[in-house]
Amino acid sequence: MAKIVNFVGEENFKLIDAGFYAIQTQDIMKQLQRKAHERL
Repeated sequence: MAKIVNFVGEENFKLIDAGFYAIQTQDIMKQLQRKAHERL
């Protein structure tokens, strides 16, 4: 989580709705996992 805060900036991170952000992060992680499996 700290890496994400550093990436987007603390102020921007605070503006993001936590629930929506969590859902989006899960979707992104699933997509990344699929891509990783395709490459292996």
